[in-house]
Amino acid sequence: MNTFKRLITSISIMISALLTPVSSAYSTNISAEDLNKLEDGNYVLVDVRTAKEYQQGYIPGAVNIPLQALPERLPQLKDKEQKLVVYCRSGRRAAKAINYMHEQGYKNIVHLEGDYLKWVEQGRPVSTP
Repeated sequence: MNTFKRLITSISIMISALLTPVSSAYSTNISAEDLNKLEDGNYVLVDVRTAKEYQQGYIPGAVNIPLQALPERLPQLKDKEQKLVVYCRSGRRAAKAINYMHEQGYKNIVHLEGDYLKWVEQGRPVSTP
């Protein structure tokens, strides 16, 4: 029975992921080019991928707050008016994160267009710990 419950839970998570929109009604997109034009300190770059994904490479300056850890770690971002640029691997988790952040009162959230995959595809710099 335990295996059956795990299977049902896994299927539910996969269905939820497939039904979650990749875009969010609460944010606009910003291109990598426009992100590079922003002055440091005017935004926080938030990587919502897993810690393991982050360890394999991340966009320079990004703070890793995995989607699963948002409820506990989001209060680290104290200024709810601060511009937040959110990305994940391909967009699905970023959309979920943005929706959650908005529900928590964060006002100035932007999604990195194309997320990490496009960043790497364009040959942009990547950092590792």
